[in-house]
Amino acid sequence: MEVQDNALFPLLHFVLDDLPTSTKAPELDDRNTQELLKSGPAETGMSVTDEIMGLYLAWLVQVGFLPQPVVGSGEPLPKLEGALGMVAIGRSGA
Repeated sequence: MEVQDNALFPLLHFVLDDLPTSTKAPELDDRNTQELLKSGPAETGMSVTDEIMGLYLAWLVQVGFLPQPVVGSGEPLPKLEGALGMVAIGRSGA
């Protein structure tokens, strides 16, 4: 498998580079988000829960992006309905 075959390869520089000083990193702008937050009451508890993280990980395993976790290594991942046959974009299946 080629390194570039990974669907997340285009984002690798975010991990390897120093974002504030990197010339490759895009300028991040949160003005729209700030305006949206000013326009209404802020919701609380908008963080990622263990339940949602389990769904994210289950999908990544289902589409072949991550390997199946080792049995007995923790809580089992949730079962996903309708995800059979899905493949992560950019994956060759190799």
